[in-house]
Amino acid sequence: MADRRSRSELLAKKRPKLVIELRELDEIYSRFRKIFLLTNFLTILLLCYVIAHLLFPKQLQVETLREVQTAGLCTLLAGSIFLVVAQWLLMRQTTIMSRQRIQELSFLDALTGVYNYRYLDRRLEEEIRVTKRFHTILSLIYIDIDNFKRVNDEFGHQVGNAVLGEIGSFLKVVGRSTDLVGRMGGDEFMIILPNTSRDEAQIVSERIRARLEQHTFNADGRKIDYLRASMGVAAYPIDAQDKESLIASADQAMYRAKQSGGNRVCI
Repeated sequence: MADRRSRSELLAKKRPKLVIELRELDEIYSRFRKIFLLTNFLTILLLCYVIAHLLFPKQLQVETLREVQTAGLCTLLAGSIFLVVAQWLLMRQTTIMSRQRIQELSFLDALTGVYNYRYLDRRLEEEIRVTKRFHTILSLIYIDIDNFKRVNDEFGHQVGNAVLGEIGSFLKVVGRSTDLVGRMGGDEFMIILPNTSRDEAQIVSERIRARLEQHTFNADGRKIDYLRASMGVAAYPIDAQDKESLIASADQAMYRAKQSGGNRVCI
């Protein structure tokens, strides 16, 4: 049990680093560079044209070419204005898309599509503050997937990763819309249930456990129907007085379920 507590403490202190794919940043840089070069090239042409008119007005203001010169100047000016506006719009859109992508990389687990530990940690802290302010209750479900090692042993880690992704989708579907589903690491998941009592969280847990027991996963054409879940439930402020203790309490309850044979919910 002491080793289990140590593991919980280390898990609670864990802060994964944000990794941004360099290829995506290179694509953004390349797009900006092309727009920048095109816009500024035409701007330089326009500037040279205006300077030439200022320095050599008589030479350039040939009577027969005056209308052509005026039309050319207006065309260049309109083109430059158009490209500046287009550049601003494209940069704005690209910035919005880049920010959304960075947020996804910051908050979502790339393998499962659910929230990562970084986001769960922050949201749990926020939800506890809300719970304190309005004198409500908050529950936590800690999930460990039973028999998952068997998937890796039988089919390899590539299939195992595909199954983890399907588990993430499964948990989002069977859970409530108000709950926050995230991956703690490996085959361990956590669900934050705002404004939910411990008894209500136990009911939610039992429903998830029963649905998983009946679910068949299909990964790379392989049918896997033996995955189950050991789940631990804890509530704030009944079982813990802070975020770290709440995670540890739910983790220890899950461990008791695991030690009792798995495929069950413990409080």
